[in-house]
Amino acid sequence: MAVDSTMDADARRGPNPLALAYLAFFGVLALGAVAVTFLGDPHAGESIIGIDVPQPASRAISAQAPTQKPAAPISDQGQTLPPAPQAVTQQIFAGRALIADPALIENTAQGPLPKIADNGAMPMRAYAPPVTGEGHPRIAIVIGGLGISARQTDAALKGLPQGVTLGFLPYAADAQRAVSDARAQGHEVLLEVPMEPFDYPDSDPGPHTLRAGGR
Repeated sequence: MAVDSTMDADARRGPNPLALAYLAFFGVLALGAVAVTFLGDPHAGESIIGIDVPQPASRAISAQAPTQKPAAPISDQGQTLPPAPQAVTQQIFAGRALIADPALIENTAQGPLPKIADNGAMPMRAYAPPVTGEGHPRIAIVIGGLGISARQTDAALKGLPQGVTLGFLPYAADAQRAVSDARAQGHEVLLEVPMEPFDYPDSDPGPHTLRAGGR
């Protein structure tokens, strides 16, 4: 009778929870195996039944061949030089102001350089803005050092009258944009080029120096 009482008690308690947990675990594994078999590996980018699964962006980028940028030109002093500007093949204007004319330009490997045109026209006169007050004394006012500070350059362009000449340094990354804006507003423009000193290279004025040797 004691054995029968023990069996009745086990029947009243119901199924063993630990056994149910094992059954559920193995059931999930079996379902996962069936899903992989029919749907394919979701990380492989393709499946057995032909359903394409898009790859994550990071995997797609890493699969591409790396792009190599061309090395920047180096001067004989070891300085990194900016790429040469493109050749000028047609007239370029900033507003109504002419800022580039192929007749006044020699296209070289170092970029376009000014030259006297075949008809004798000189870049200095061809690019100059109209002059008023001929025959009267005139005073030239030049504001230099522009192009490095964007705030000061914008203030000069917005606040100074057309008669003031603006001088730009060659070190600004967007010097051409500022020069074009100044020309479009009627300003005469100068480029402040550092010159080679007598004791060069002991005294080095920095990059973009106009040297006697032409480099």
